[in-house]
Amino acid sequence: MNYLREGTGELIGTFFLVLFGCGSVAVSVCFNEYHGIFQIGIVWGIGVCLAIYATRNICNAHFNPAVTLAMAFCRRLSWRDVPLYLVGQFGGAFLGALTVYGLFGSNIAQVEAIQGIVRGSQESAATAKMFGEYYSFSGISMGHAMFAETFGTFVLVFLIFALTEGANVGRPDNAITPLFIGLTV
Repeated sequence: MNYLREGTGELIGTFFLVLFGCGSVAVSVCFNEYHGIFQIGIVWGIGVCLAIYATRNICNAHFNPAVTLAMAFCRRLSWRDVPLYLVGQFGGAFLGALTVYGLFGSNIAQVEAIQGIVRGSQESAATAKMFGEYYSFSGISMGHAMFAETFGTFVLVFLIFALTEGANVGRPDNAITPLFIGLTV
């Protein structure tokens, strides 16, 4: 295994995932361009799909620590490779978020000024949501949020396993598998 290559692939793929995904939320928040979760979700899915196509020849294209850990638990990835994948994923996510902030920082400040949002206040979740989820500000309990995230991650990992398992005779061709993974997201 070429460690530099694998880690760099995870970094690049995760970077594009965050750039597309968080960038779509930034466009929605700053310019009121998307009028529903479907449009943002499609952009996230396209980001995942393109990131997989762009990097699957150099890494396993996990881009998500939960996927990496599941692959290790099921022995589809060596445990010694997990830290490398996680470093690439966290590094790519940070660089992607930094790029989104660099591109939209002045727009975010403008939205906050117009709406009288003070960073760190409960109202700041309106702009901070482009970089994370803030369930508590929307009236959803922590337990419900944890269940939703756990269930969603389980579905994602289950379908990734089903779509990439060679013994699954019903799986799609490798050429379109990234499309189905992106649609799952």
